[in-house]
Amino acid sequence: MSKDQLTAQVDEALEHLRQTKDAIGRGFDALQLLGHLRAAQERVDAAVEEAMAASVLAGHSVRSVAEVTGLAPGSIPPRLARAQPFAGYTDPRGRVGAPEIARARHDHTTGTPLTFVPRRRSDGPT
Repeated sequence: MSKDQLTAQVDEALEHLRQTKDAIGRGFDALQLLGHLRAAQERVDAAVEEAMAASVLAGHSVRSVAEVTGLAPGSIPPRLARAQPFAGYTDPRGRVGAPEIARARHDHTTGTPLTFVPRRRSDGPT
């Protein structure tokens, strides 16, 4: 995700928070207020997941990301899997583990994906 995309998500979250504030000022309907708050929360959560992915790609550990966000380390891999940079690296459980992180970091730093090159198979002695 680019800076512009991240900024757009934060701007959308702020707009929903402004709408929430306006609704409070008008004598709010609690259900309407919940809708605005939930929409803002979804945008903030997406922005946090993208920032987590950027941090991990930059070389920070999952544990350090967990400490900064105040989340349990085990809750970070599924969040990384939802982030755009790790979309193609999820395991069958929908998580991103150490092997997937290593592969994504390699691809990110080199600009080329790791590829599997099979060994030549010999037909045996002739």
